Amino acid sequence: MNNHSNLKILSVDDNVDNRYLLESVLRGAGYKVTSVTNGVEALNKLIVERYDLILADILMPLMDGFELCRRVKQDNTMRDVPFVFYTATYTEKKDEELGLALGASRFIVKPIEPQPFLEIIGDVIDQARKGQLKPAQPLEDQETLLRTYHHRLARKLDKKVTQLETLSRELQATVEAKERENVERRKAEAEVRALNTELENRVRGRTQELAIANRELEAFVAAVSHDLRAPLHRINGLAEILIEDYAKELPEIGRDCVARINAETHRMGRLVDALFKLSQATHGEMRKEKIDLSIAAAEIAAELQLQNPERCVQFVIAPRVVVDGDPALLRAVMQNLLDNAWKFTAKTPKARIEFGIIDAKPRAYFVRDNGAGFDSKRATEVFAPFQRLHSGNDFPGTGIGLATVHQIISRHGGHIWAEGAPASGATFFFTLP
Repeated sequence: MNNHSNLKILSVDDNVDNRYLLESVLRGAGYKVTSVTNGVEALNKLIVERYDLILADILMPLMDGFELCRRVKQDNTMRDVPFVFYTATYTEKKDEELGLALGASRFIVKPIEPQPFLEIIGDVIDQARKGQLKPAQPLEDQETLLRTYHHRLARKLDKKVTQLETLSRELQATVEAKERENVERRKAEAEVRALNTELENRVRGRTQELAIANRELEAFVAAVSHDLRAPLHRINGLAEILIEDYAKELPEIGRDCVARINAETHRMGRLVDALFKLSQATHGEMRKEKIDLSIAAAEIAAELQLQNPERCVQFVIAPRVVVDGDPALLRAVMQNLLDNAWKFTAKTPKARIEFGIIDAKPRAYFVRDNGAGFDSKRATEVFAPFQRLHSGNDFPGTGIGLATVHQIISRHGGHIWAEGAPASGATFFFTLP
């Protein structure tokens, strides 16, 4: 590097990135570098200052590299300065022949790695010091070469113009195609927005209609429930009067009939209540908050034990099972599932009812018993209203409870299914989002 510290190089290139790269490489090797953007600026520099090497691009404004080289080599004060072409445009053999004929020492084609590039520059400077530079060809030969060069340059420019015109046409066609695409896209977006607006209006209207229908249905169910309960209460009252006031006058078959009337009216009352709860589960307004199913299960289990103190049932309840949902509806789920397990373990000597969770994706919750069970082939039937898989005499009920559970879980966006086997118990699984 110290050997180059006093050597000056004139770099001629109209591209700022190329100038920066050359300055970095050459200064890194210890050379002093002056950069200009064209041949005219280079000649002005050479008039007032001496350089050890000229490094020039070819295609530049005002004066190109070939013309610069020709003028330098014709000037008695400059002709002994070594000249090196460094180009990425003129890469053909005839381009190199012209450059060397004009007096250039070397013709370097871009790109080239820094190390071999610096070796070439060093060799040229050493040859110049030793007086070994090849002189330029006679002026007449140069003129012939330059005319050939200008013809070739004109053809290159024509070719480049043709290429640019082709690119311009292609670009114009692309722009027009893009504009058509944009027009079509904007048209499609407008249609989508219109459809979305129409759909939103329809959904809003249907939602309002559905809300009105639900309120009317709730009112209708409440009215029907009230109207059904009233005659049932009257029938119960009349049956009780018969038993209390005329029991001695009734034969045994009459008393049996009155007892059956009383039992059937009570069953009808339970059925009306169950249907009313099913309607609420299906159409009632929902609210979401956190509910601890473990606490609900423990409370329901205590109520069942209190209602039937003669039964001994083992309850196993997983702690702190907290979910998001409607508290009243999810408590109804636990009530129906535990009632169902309680009912179908009535004839099991060592009855066991379990509530727990399965840590999977999604998490599942379950109520399991070791009671009467059912045929797994009929698992989907247990959630249908009034569908019974066991005799009503063995296990009385309304046939509405599990249908209510199914509706509640579905309204929460969850899923429910059942598994079981005859005399081996049943498990009801459900998920919640």
